[in-house]
Amino acid sequence: MALVKCKDCDNQVSDSAASCPKCGAPMPRVIRDDQEQCPFCREVMNLGATHCPNCHAQKGYIHNRGRIYGRMETIWYGITMPIILAVVASMMGPVVGAIVWLLCAIPIVVSVYRLLTGAVWFQKTSVY
Repeated sequence: MALVKCKDCDNQVSDSAASCPKCGAPMPRVIRDDQEQCPFCREVMNLGATHCPNCHAQKGYIHNRGRIYGRMETIWYGITMPIILAVVASMMGPVVGAIVWLLCAIPIVVSVYRLLTGAVWFQKTSVY
């Protein structure tokens, strides 16, 4: 067993410890190429996992009103639905259409950005 330095308090901690005994900060673990670590509780899991078994954090693209969306939900609710809404509003008149297009541009840009940069971890704020 080796001693490593805690990133929060600089205390010497065993490399097999789950957390620092002085400040309680979680200690990073050695992970393989096919694994990743939950950013909230440091649980090690498979690379393709979408849920943390320890703290129940979820991996997704968009977090909206306590719900975390996957790839297909992000495409549907973040890109397709705003475009349909904007097209329908454009039929009501040019002014209404322009305003709705401007408002719909925000979720479209955010969704495209998230899809291009990849999924991120979100910690649930409420119990379902």
